[in-house]
Amino acid sequence: MSRQLLLLRHGKSAWPRGVADFDRPLAPRGEHDTGLVGAFLAHRRLLPDHVVASPARRAQETARGVLTAARCSCPVITERELYAGDAMQVLRELPPDARRVLLVGHEPELLDLLHGLSGADVRFPTAALAVVDLEAPWALQPAGRAVLQVLITPKLLAGAN
Repeated sequence: MSRQLLLLRHGKSAWPRGVADFDRPLAPRGEHDTGLVGAFLAHRRLLPDHVVASPARRAQETARGVLTAARCSCPVITERELYAGDAMQVLRELPPDARRVLLVGHEPELLDLLHGLSGADVRFPTAALAVVDLEAPWALQPAGRAVLQVLITPKLLAGAN
């Protein structure tokens, strides 16, 4: 059974004075970009059957915004390991029957996961989406064997409209 992993870095966040990093909301640009990414997922028929997001406010807002724009009703599971933790551990704990999973988190965790899975050495700006094909079960992903199919950024999506 083939699997597909969608890695999404949270959208551009605001930096309100006195607000802790964990509680920073999306900036207007971040909100806009979530709509672009969601529309891309819907247009390409890349809707996830499982969504896991960092508990940080900007990641939660990104996940909800993308799913709303994609018209996808998949619930969002919150996983602390996606906030300054081990994204590979999150991957290993995914349900075996999940076929397409969206992970919404931060740099460097998602970039490290992408590099570990595929060997890809890429830039991963805010609201960037990586589409990765995997063959092995989630818990048994060998290093360097996944294939990065697409890396899309909001700037590329905005230019396509």
